[in-house]
Amino acid sequence: MPRVPSPAYGLALALLAWQPRPALASETTDRALTVSRVDALCAAVQQSAPPASDRPDPAQREALRGCDSEALYFGIGMKADTVRARLCAFTEQSRESSQVVWGYTGSHLLMMIYANGEGTARNIAYAQNLACSTSFAPAERDLRVLHLQAISEGTDKAPFDYCHDATAGVTGGYCAAHQARIAREAEDRKIRDFASSLPHSARSAFSALVAQQKLWGEARAANETDLSGTLRAAFEIQERMLQLRDFTQMLARLGHRPLPPLGSAQLNTANTRMQAALKRLAGHQNIGGTTINSSDIEKAQSAFLTYRQAWGSFAAVAYPHWGRDAAEAWVTMKRADMLEHLAALLD
Repeated sequence: MPRVPSPAYGLALALLAWQPRPALASETTDRALTVSRVDALCAAVQQSAPPASDRPDPAQREALRGCDSEALYFGIGMKADTVRARLCAFTEQSRESSQVVWGYTGSHLLMMIYANGEGTARNIAYAQNLACSTSFAPAERDLRVLHLQAISEGTDKAPFDYCHDATAGVTGGYCAAHQARIAREAEDRKIRDFASSLPHSARSAFSALVAQQKLWGEARAANETDLSGTLRAAFEIQERMLQLRDFTQMLARLGHRPLPPLGSAQLNTANTRMQAALKRLAGHQNIGGTTINSSDIEKAQSAFLTYRQAWGSFAAVAYPHWGRDAAEAWVTMKRADMLEHLAALLD
């Protein structure tokens, strides 16, 4: 199945396309000037802090125990509330340390809140202070601080986002996870809507199918995605989302008649293709120069077979005139495509 572009994937492609080359003398000078300017800006805001009234009091901290500033700020699974997001982010910030890597939370969320002046007064100096002290890479720090400076000077009026200046692979992973979290909310809604349209007799089988789809998506992402390079987390997240979107698209297709004209003949053909590809891949390591090994494919295949069985069981009760073989043929054709793509890397 083709990959579906996403903001995180666009970032990943841009970073993968970039290749280092020897720096020109003028570039080295420009870089030194940039670092010098950013160092000066960071020194100037080192003591910047928000008003004490912006921080949660003890009662608020207790009420916000276990809160999620990302969900509160972006309205993920709840109504957006930038004031509570700020208070929550401060409680998260209090648990941060130099030994723990944090993503779209705590200091990074506060950076956005104060840069954009949402739920509180804008405070670019404090946002810059956070950018100076919590960025994951020197280049990322420089871009972020200068970006905030442009906002301060009025030359950049667009809303600030933590991911806009990402250069580090670890940030790319967090940004991919953030985009996936927002996207998953929409996909989960489609699944809930589909479930509500089913007769009660089919809902138990559908719940089992949804659970197996999640396990299949995780197995596919963990075992059949190239996890070399600093953007491995972003690619793994992207693959999970790709499988989830494929699932919801299949559910949408079930709402249109006629259903895909499939049956035992197509299942047998797809099985033959799938087994032939598995045979070609058996025993190979680092397929196509990736981190994928035949043992990884076996793990993903085990999850797929359970997922396929769940599709068949669901179709048998929800679409008896279409049937188990049709549903299993549908997903097996997709699986054969995946394995044939991997096998082609051996050529």
